[in-house]
Amino acid sequence: MFPVTEIVYEYVKADVDKSSGRKKARSGKGFSPVMVGQKWMLEQLSQIVTTHKLEGWKTSILRKQLGLDFTM
Repeated sequence: MFPVTEIVYEYVKADVDKSSGRKKARSGKGFSPVMVGQKWMLEQLSQIVTTHKLEGWKTSILRKQLGLDFTM
């Protein structure tokens, strides 16, 4: 019904090292299934239309500016 001309995606960064204090992290030796899945998804979407990645902190600021910051 509506033509999609571009997609903006909130990029998930998984912490796979111990720098953030996560005790079960594997010091960069592991990988995140979420990051693997999002990489595949972004590759698929970019074949259809222009895609742009935004870091989570940027979308957080945008939600607050738009009055969409719902704290549960």
